[in-house]
Amino acid sequence: MTDFVFINPPYSYTDNIKTKTKKRNEGFYVNYPHLGLAYLAASLEKNGFSAKIIEASASFLTEDEIMQQIKEEAPPLVGITVTTMTLRAVYALIQKIKQEFPKIIIILGGAHISVEPELIKKLGLQFGFIGEADHGLVQLCKHILREKQDLSQIKGLIYLKDGELVVNERDATPNLDAITFPARHLLPNEKYFSPVINGLITSMVTSRGCPFNCIYCSRPSVGKICRFRSAENIIEEIIEVKNKFKVKYINFEDDTFTMRKENVTKLCNLIIEKGIKIKWGCQTRANLVDEKLLKLMHKSGCIKISFGVEAGSERVRYVLNKKIHDDAFRQAFKWCRKIGIETTSFFMFGHPTETLDDLERTISFACELSPTYALFNITYILPGSPLFAYAQKEGLVSNAAWEDYMYSRKPLPVYIPHGLSKEILENFQKKAFRRFYLSPKYIIQRIFDLSTYFNLQNKIKIAFVVIKDLILS
Repeated sequence: MTDFVFINPPYSYTDNIKTKTKKRNEGFYVNYPHLGLAYLAASLEKNGFSAKIIEASASFLTEDEIMQQIKEEAPPLVGITVTTMTLRAVYALIQKIKQEFPKIIIILGGAHISVEPELIKKLGLQFGFIGEADHGLVQLCKHILREKQDLSQIKGLIYLKDGELVVNERDATPNLDAITFPARHLLPNEKYFSPVINGLITSMVTSRGCPFNCIYCSRPSVGKICRFRSAENIIEEIIEVKNKFKVKYINFEDDTFTMRKENVTKLCNLIIEKGIKIKWGCQTRANLVDEKLLKLMHKSGCIKISFGVEAGSERVRYVLNKKIHDDAFRQAFKWCRKIGIETTSFFMFGHPTETLDDLERTISFACELSPTYALFNITYILPGSPLFAYAQKEGLVSNAAWEDYMYSRKPLPVYIPHGLSKEILENFQKKAFRRFYLSPKYIIQRIFDLSTYFNLQNKIKIAFVVIKDLILS
């Protein structure tokens, strides 16, 4: 028997079944480990509890396969992480667990419940967590499996008391170096992949929290307090994943990796000084890099950086509270090309005050910046985001939006600017993929990027994936 089983659900069990049937482990997407669950599992193991992680997303598991693993482990406790996108899958899974294993206590955590703790009551559960639960989950497990604890003193805990919902104060671990490294030995490490990387990959974080307030993001309502790990502590984990897990590439998942340039500088210098041969990537803001830093990052192994551009119109970006000038993006992408760092740019269609001209400008700006890869999405309205409040005032979304989605009554809400339609946004999304990836300029640049046989194989594979998944779909 395992004390605690964590589950990382897929977006859709139907998609998982289709993917599994086709034996398809490719596509223009990546599969990285769920660090949050691995951190929590490590905390439990450190305190004498046994844990297992069911990676339903990366392993393409169906509901029945998840239930079979739960049956084999026979845990008294199951923890499920939920995002807005996985609400339907989580709802279906919880109903099935309650039906087949009524004695199991289900504990919910994740981004969505952090902004909608009332979900606990709607799902008929007893416990959940908002924000970070590295310490709180251990205390709750002690309360349930060992000796009673004072539930009111467990930070971040959501629980029912006499039928009423109680939401305790959030937790934010001040010293990140004190947290045990993620329990990667519980993860199916061979199943994580990226179409642009050869070899085993993993993810890491060097900080927690984000100080910015982009209106489309729910992160500020989840946790804004920024804390940073020491370079020495990060190096220790890098050495572990390289030597113990044979990882070839690390993706740093910090919201803004270069928020503190001095931290990144120290980390890069340590990687170089210690002779650690590792490739890595990150995401950051274009106004928080400079040529000197990028050169150092590349020298230490950085091969890819993702930038959220979001809109081609500087005016629209300012409405989004993403106050980065066009020239900052132009300069950042120019530096990366010159130095040899691949780039990914993210764009969205559907912002407040956006017009048809702005949509065209987004496509043109993407082509002008000429990143290695560009992704174009429709703007979903997320709970807890300023955009949600904005859309409510405009009558575009109701408080029941997430419940409607969870119960399959309605799709996830998207933001549709005044005078436009969802169909127009989707057509521009298709148009953007075609114009960007089929432009002669882009094709010629990618040919000149070829340097090795693997690089050639990889680029051909990616080209087919892009044409099939993004252009023809």
